[in-house]
Amino acid sequence: MKLCRAILPLLSVLLPGCGSGQQDSPEIPDGEPVAFDINPAAETSGSDSTGVITTRNISEFRVCAYEATGGRHIVMNNVLVTRTGRNSWTYPHLIKWPGVPLNFEAVTPTDVDITVNAWDYPSSVKLVMYKNENGRETPDASRDYCISVRRNAMKGDGKLRLNFGHCMARVAVDIAADIPYTSVIVKEITMYRMSRGGDFQFPKTTTAPEAGRGALDNCWTDWALEQKSIQIPYFQADDGMEVPLTSTPVSLHNKNNFFYVPIIFDKMETHDGNITGSAIRVLCQFTNTADGTLIWPNKDTPYQLLPFSGSKYAYIFFPLQNKNTGHLRWQSGISYHYTITVRSQGTLPSSEADAKKKSSPQSLHPGANRSNDISVVETGWN
Repeated sequence: MKLCRAILPLLSVLLPGCGSGQQDSPEIPDGEPVAFDINPAAETSGSDSTGVITTRNISEFRVCAYEATGGRHIVMNNVLVTRTGRNSWTYPHLIKWPGVPLNFEAVTPTDVDITVNAWDYPSSVKLVMYKNENGRETPDASRDYCISVRRNAMKGDGKLRLNFGHCMARVAVDIAADIPYTSVIVKEITMYRMSRGGDFQFPKTTTAPEAGRGALDNCWTDWALEQKSIQIPYFQADDGMEVPLTSTPVSLHNKNNFFYVPIIFDKMETHDGNITGSAIRVLCQFTNTADGTLIWPNKDTPYQLLPFSGSKYAYIFFPLQNKNTGHLRWQSGISYHYTITVRSQGTLPSSEADAKKKSSPQSLHPGANRSNDISVVETGWN
């Protein structure tokens, strides 16, 4: 996995027992201040509009610093660091290097705080996949969280380099349709049964600029990976604004929900009338191109595929645990660009043996005739 490389200039001065930068005196005491700079990576391809954090567009971060041995005396406590130029950063009150090694931990965006635990427990941040709107939780995957760790830094090491790594997986979807004599329109695309977020524990080693793929995956707590219960909207069309599909894939998104907890996928199944498992869910409608009559949903459409009784739209599920894609999970710092193709009406999830036995055109199984299809291209990003 590639990590964002960042070297960040903080000006700082240590006042014993106070780590939040709220000291009254603005003067810098004698001694070498902790200093950071930034060494921009190679030019990136203008991904700012989708919210992707890169070494060129980080504007601020929070940092904690504490003594690397003993009881973790904190010398910087969630200090807000802001960019002042291409290679300059600042924060209130300068922190002077002590005579002992320090651990530095940083996070961006800055509306989350780092919790530094005593002794040998990992520090952590709580990262959530929802936002509060008027006292209500609304599913939200619009933010790309990044962290950085520098262990056992010492006075005399020079300017401190922080290598930022992505905590999330990045997901994008293109969609097409290929059904003869049939018009397909899309009402909604949803990421089905995602994680609500949870505690992300900082690694115990320095984050490296060229760390291996999935280097931060294990920093997510088991709870974050197992509690997959939230549906996150990726695209929603207003009434009367449904999008017709052709055989040419198009990118549909209007929620900027690109960033997800790197979950382990669950197999799609039907239990007690409920559909479970990890999937991309599409709400759509089929009509006859000759006379405009509704083909699907119809009277035989299972109720689990209808958003409500009598709906003129129905769901098609594209399982993420799929032999065509060849992966069983998302990984942090990896971008997954899916292409899904609607070729038949949806069905309830069934076992591979059942799908082979039925060999139904409506089956979601990849080996069946006219089956709905999913493929993915995986890349890293800085």
